[in-house]
Amino acid sequence: MLRRAILVAVMLGTVFAASVRAQTGPSANDARKQEAQQNAAPAQASKETTAAHPPRVRMPGSVVAATLVHRVEPAYPADTRVVGTVVLHAVIGTSGAVQKLDYMSGPPFLASAAIEAARQWRYKPQTIRGEAVEVDTTISVDFHWRDKN
Repeated sequence: MLRRAILVAVMLGTVFAASVRAQTGPSANDARKQEAQQNAAPAQASKETTAAHPPRVRMPGSVVAATLVHRVEPAYPADTRVVGTVVLHAVIGTSGAVQKLDYMSGPPFLASAAIEAARQWRYKPQTIRGEAVEVDTTISVDFHWRDKN
């Protein structure tokens, strides 16, 4: 008799819990499952976008400078004796070609000449675990005035 009473109580508790859940909405466990499914979708989309765009790594300018394979000297602007170093923010593509350049610091008068020269520079392509990567770095372009005598 006691077993039967316990069984009836358990069954009534289960029925009651199910009816309460139906009235109040999903349980905490159901909410966690739904949240996990929603979080999985962006991760899958992220993998698809990485296939379209290669990964980008940040490297110091001094490290990247050692991989320079083709350098074009900047054209020194006429009628000026300004000297200095122009620092550019650069993105180097998977082929080693400079893809993007932005002026960061240095004599503004020399910035356009520095950008024009650095655009033509070529670097050894960088890889990580055999996969080509883009490189986010800085490039320094030095200008020294030389007397033409």
